[in-house]
Amino acid sequence: MKKLQIAALAALSLTAAPLQAQPVNRTCTPSVGALPTNAFGGDGIPVNNSQITTCTFGSDAFVGLTLGLRAHQRGTNTAVTYAGGGRYLAAAGQDVSTGPVAVPGYATWNFGFYVAGANRGSYSYRLTYDFNGAIFNQTDLGTLVWNGTNFGPSSWNLGMGFLGTSGSNALGSLIAPTAMFNRNIGGEYTFTLEAFDATNASGQPFASTAMIVTTSAVPEPSTFALMAAGLAGLFAMQRRRRV
Repeated sequence: MKKLQIAALAALSLTAAPLQAQPVNRTCTPSVGALPTNAFGGDGIPVNNSQITTCTFGSDAFVGLTLGLRAHQRGTNTAVTYAGGGRYLAAAGQDVSTGPVAVPGYATWNFGFYVAGANRGSYSYRLTYDFNGAIFNQTDLGTLVWNGTNFGPSSWNLGMGFLGTSGSNALGSLIAPTAMFNRNIGGEYTFTLEAFDATNASGQPFASTAMIVTTSAVPEPSTFALMAAGLAGLFAMQRRRRV
């Protein structure tokens, strides 16, 4: 359930203990911090407050692998804020960005993922994304599995059509969610990025990072009108009481 995931994410952000038992000379540590500039493949995409797991290898503790996740606004849409504990707050609704040009099927926010390091090409990876904003829903998850250096860091939008299809492509092996993504509803969306020793992402990951994106619906113009009328009524009542 997502409540349990929230607690797990909070613990992940606060602890510096290894994620699980690791082979000799490999230690993976979670943190919240900044990734390199353009970590998510584009100028201007924020890299601070990212969910990061760093794996060091060997006696000299060189950084062999870094995983990162972060949610951010698409273009000039409403900004995404970091609420702590692995949670990001975004606005629900259709992409209305003026730069880059808006794509009607997209959400106002993107999710960025990052894989880098000297040992990056030695492992396989699994990205899990959530199409259903229902708070207690964990069934409508999509996954992308790829090997080695098949492709690097990027920033995607849940409205991208290929995320709703299944099959093998240039990216890797994709299993789509069973639900359709609805950009207009408020809810919670979970994301995980995992690294595996095996070339087919089987068994238990040796490193992972995760986040939750909480979206809130923006009231329609008619709703704003009702709210304004209600506030006007309250002010009128207060005025009468003072008289």
